[in-house]
Amino acid sequence: MIGWDFSVFWEIGRAVLEGRSPYAVEFSRYPPATAFFFVIFALLPFAPAFAAWTGLNVALFIHRLRRMKLGLGGWLWLLYTPFLFNILTGQLDILFWWATLGLRPPRQPSAPLDSPGDLAPSMQDQGSWIPALAAAFFTLKPQLAAVVLPWYLVRWLLHERPLLLRWAVITAVLHALPLIYDPGIYGKWLAALTGVSEMKMGVSGGIFAFGSVGVPFWLLAVIGLALAAWGLFQDELTSRAAQLTAFPITIWYDDVLLAGIGPVCWMVAVSWLAFVGAYLLESSLPLVAIPVAALGWLLWWSYGRKYR
Repeated sequence: MIGWDFSVFWEIGRAVLEGRSPYAVEFSRYPPATAFFFVIFALLPFAPAFAAWTGLNVALFIHRLRRMKLGLGGWLWLLYTPFLFNILTGQLDILFWWATLGLRPPRQPSAPLDSPGDLAPSMQDQGSWIPALAAAFFTLKPQLAAVVLPWYLVRWLLHERPLLLRWAVITAVLHALPLIYDPGIYGKWLAALTGVSEMKMGVSGGIFAFGSVGVPFWLLAVIGLALAAWGLFQDELTSRAAQLTAFPITIWYDDVLLAGIGPVCWMVAVSWLAFVGAYLLESSLPLVAIPVAALGWLLWWSYGRKYR
């Protein structure tokens, strides 16, 4: 159904505006702070709200692509299936992908940023509060925060602790505010999460999809932990692709975080082949090809650069 995910977000926002619990809405599983963010959606009737959200997401996606300086070929990313699925369902991931503009590694003059596709954050020189705010915003969708933030947080801890402290304070305040509305709201959220992780692993966009063909959970967990840990020692984009490959509860449309990585024709073609394969097989297993394709290209690019 077109706009189905957005309809849930809109209903959650309406519940908050009407003084009801956001977890009285079926499928309401986001953190309390995110539920209050959805109030913005509910300020308009559903149809114009969905139209406005769709237009905003297309604009943000194009803006982010333009900042990458990918040339005319960059427009082909508009055919990338995780992007199209986000647009059609009204999901949130494009906004978070755009918010990566605000993130940056620690300031180390002797270590210039060097990323394939010119993906260095473009707002890194606008003040150290911006990365902290962007990172706190990411926590509104915890599964995406788990993919993107660890790489930055580890480096802030080692090299720029004041920035890490700013992030911790902003995040704590952001997630404490819903307690003013309802002191018991976190208990309701945790109750709403019952069974969610098992459900999401069944439709995982990463290696945990292999559980559907009988690969033991313990083996997938060992491989996933090893891949995720390895990724933290790589550049940020490689880490992002590794985390999406390894993480158990990200879904394939979360791979919009990989937009702009790799040759566009290659990634768009892989995304369509994976999508069609998943439809024909009625399984999420083919969708693992999307993060694996991005990770493979990043490793090839890094190897070629090293030995060129």
